[in-house]
Amino acid sequence: MPFISRIKTARVALKKLDKVIRIHTDCVVFNEPFNYKGITGLVEEKKTSGMIEWKNVNVYKKVED
Repeated sequence: MPFISRIKTARVALKKLDKVIRIHTDCVVFNEPFNYKGITGLVEEKKTSGMIEWKNVNVYKKVED
């Protein structure tokens, strides 16, 4: 059911399209916190990648603590 997943991903992204950094398969990355409450079937994941400095969609680097 990948098509249904893509529809849900698009609906979430459209809620704050101006804050979207990246959309990939079943994931949307925003540049600010997003309120996930009230969206059925959506699971918020913990940030596990650390701090990232974004130049653009193809250029980024991990920021050391």
